Amino acid sequence: MNQERHVNRKGKRNKAKVDRHESRAKQGTELVMSERAAASENYKLDWFKPTEGQKEIIHSMCVNELTAVQGSSGTGKSTTAIWQGLNDLKRGCYKRIVFIKTPSQVGDDDLGALKGTADEKLFMHWVAMKSIFHTFMSKGKLEMEEKAERIVFTIPNFIAGQTLDDSLIIIDESQFLSPQTVKLLLERCGKGSRVCLLGDKFQQYSTKKRKDGFSDFVNKITIEDEEGELISTEPTMGFVRLYADENMRSALSRRIVELYEE
Repeated sequence: MNQERHVNRKGKRNKAKVDRHESRAKQGTELVMSERAAASENYKLDWFKPTEGQKEIIHSMCVNELTAVQGSSGTGKSTTAIWQGLNDLKRGCYKRIVFIKTPSQVGDDDLGALKGTADEKLFMHWVAMKSIFHTFMSKGKLEMEEKAERIVFTIPNFIAGQTLDDSLIIIDESQFLSPQTVKLLLERCGKGSRVCLLGDKFQQYSTKKRKDGFSDFVNKITIEDEEGELISTEPTMGFVRLYADENMRSALSRRIVELYEE
């Protein structure tokens, strides 16, 4: 009787091992298949139709080593830069896109006081950074691009000391950065790389009041023309401004922006 129980228990253990092995094998197969599907998936770029103002950003990104964009809220400056960057990445113009955005606190919550690791605290920041990319590709596709380091998301603190070669460097919401941090990030640009510096001097919601590094840099590379418009004085750097009337979110959003910019 005892021998039969021992055989039964051994049989059950062996069956459990087989089941676990088959389960892991199935999961592995599904993972490989999903990764292959994501790797073969194309970017979804056809839906985006740039406006006349956005076309100025695209032109500048094509002909200049650095493009600074002053864009009012809702004008699609980030979407345009990412769309053009993905087109260039697809054509092999760069090895990767490096998307940099500071986790600036724009409310009364103290991020540093929240519980959890740095990654846990920054989770929602990563979600916000990736949201525009998800309009151009599936979640699985973006995960594959991140694994291959063709698309990199980071914050200024993680990039100090690096040299970024063969990259399109997109620095978003740069009005929240200090002039010294903007300088640090722009100095990371290596051989074969270009920079797109995005900002809006009218969007100063940060609880940490600091000098606007975006406007500080724009002032260094531009002068006013006879019509009072800013134009770049640097031959390899372009400046583009998108106005409130190009806000595409809604008529209400557009009017709110106009009220605060008047």
